[in-house]
Amino acid sequence: MNLKTRFNRALPIITVLVVLVSVILMVSSMSKLSQTHDESGHIVAGLEWFQGSYEVSPQNPPFSRIWSAIIPYLKGERVNIPKNLHENYWANGAAGGALTKKFDSSEEYRSFLQYARVGPLIMFILTLFLVYLVGDKLKDKVTGYIAVIIMATTPLVMAHSTLATTDVPAMGTCLLSIYLIILWIEKPDSKRSVLMGIGFALAVCTKFTAILFVTPSLVVLLVLKVWKKPVDLFPYFKKFPVIIFTSLLTVWAVYRFSFGLIGDIPHDGMLEAGDCYASNPILSQVQTWKVPAPEFFKGLGDTWCQNQVPIKGYLMGDLKPTGSIFFYPISFIVKTPITLLFLFLFSISITIYYRLFNWKVLGMFSVIFIVFLLSFISNLNIGLRHIIQVFPFISLVSAFGVTILIEKLDNSRKHWAGIVTALLLGAQATISWSQYPHWLSYFNLIGGNDPGNIIVDSDLDWGQGLYELEEFFEGKDVDSLHIAVFHTYNLCNYDLPDMSYIGPTEKKTGWIAISEFVYRKVPDWGLENPCDFVDFIGYDVPFEERYDWLRKYEPVAKVGGGSIRIYHITE
Repeated sequence: MNLKTRFNRALPIITVLVVLVSVILMVSSMSKLSQTHDESGHIVAGLEWFQGSYEVSPQNPPFSRIWSAIIPYLKGERVNIPKNLHENYWANGAAGGALTKKFDSSEEYRSFLQYARVGPLIMFILTLFLVYLVGDKLKDKVTGYIAVIIMATTPLVMAHSTLATTDVPAMGTCLLSIYLIILWIEKPDSKRSVLMGIGFALAVCTKFTAILFVTPSLVVLLVLKVWKKPVDLFPYFKKFPVIIFTSLLTVWAVYRFSFGLIGDIPHDGMLEAGDCYASNPILSQVQTWKVPAPEFFKGLGDTWCQNQVPIKGYLMGDLKPTGSIFFYPISFIVKTPITLLFLFLFSISITIYYRLFNWKVLGMFSVIFIVFLLSFISNLNIGLRHIIQVFPFISLVSAFGVTILIEKLDNSRKHWAGIVTALLLGAQATISWSQYPHWLSYFNLIGGNDPGNIIVDSDLDWGQGLYELEEFFEGKDVDSLHIAVFHTYNLCNYDLPDMSYIGPTEKKTGWIAISEFVYRKVPDWGLENPCDFVDFIGYDVPFEERYDWLRKYEPVAKVGGGSIRIYHITE
């Protein structure tokens, strides 16, 4: 049996083992991460969908939230949506107060949260299968297996696959849509046209930004196909009515075939969308329309309104009033494993060197370019997760470059190329697994020892470290704790010492817990009472003065993957 045969037989087994180890670690990590910022709101909205309506924050479409709510719903969890919830969305923790079951402890809520996190993990596994299919379509099965190994050991992907949020479902449905587009371009028959329409609709019903991502990708892929091998375009255009009809029908189905007045859907209180609609003549008119899936159109309107509001973005130690075009490139560079950055750049070089410009390969690179291009015009600089859709395609082109090199080398060099590839993949797996359970706050060597100097929010501190904060104080004789942490769940449900909230200019002694998001001076609000998630206090304090007095002290510990600093100040 020659080396190639042994390699081809071993690779599927190795891939399954790598995926299995990652999934086991990810399942275990679910009980070790406290509720992150967005989770309760998504779970509540998903439960509302199962109960027959969809009015809680329709700015996020329902398909992604269904994944987070399905197991809690099957276990009997329900929501009771109060009339004022839409105007006070963040009261009681991002709609968490709508849950009919009240939890008496963090342990009880921890169990509920674990069940909600299983759905996105299932989507992650399905996405890995899709990665394999696209890799096989791109070149061969080896490309598919290597791409799966890369994806299954990418920290950002692993992190968000264990959280009840919208990001991993969005990643999976966007990849599905691109895969179905490739199949349709290869053969634009009725069956594939219907499937493509369904895929596009599911991507849009997972995240509205898919409209901006998938549509240009379709155009570019079709142009590349025609450029590389001229074909008659009439069969493609002839199928567009089928695709459009199927897409619209699928969207309507996802919204439970609802029908009504767009204006009857409540405004999302967190967006102050009422003023936006009133000041825009088009949106004001749209609200008078009675249409299928009114929640869909209201969600599009809310999304547009949000994009009109400047959102501050933290980058490189500064709070940018409207974000920065450099946010996503810098985030990508510091949060992607060095091994994957190397493989990606290597694949670009190999593709250019061997002039491998077939339409599918160029299409994968084009999709990556489109995602980053869209990121430049986004004012939402709150986490690399917002372009998580790019990682399957980066994994695919990286795997493509590796397999091409091994194929092109002579027999005497194939062996060494295989060894180097195995070492790189093994290094990435080792790096990622060693971060357990802190993939959310993972940074590579470029990020340095103090990555909060670069980025925070959902890339470092998203509220995930409170269970470890409990563990730190367990058994310690500590009577009181001054606290200022990023969270969306009642702090007094955690087993912590008696707490008081510490403001940005309040100098305190004793035990202090402050999360990186707050320490980096990002929020201009706080709580009067840590046990009350309703009464926010606005801080009219200049950015450079927030918690400035704390800079001269060194923390005695960091927990939650470095997301929470703990101080003991005696002077």
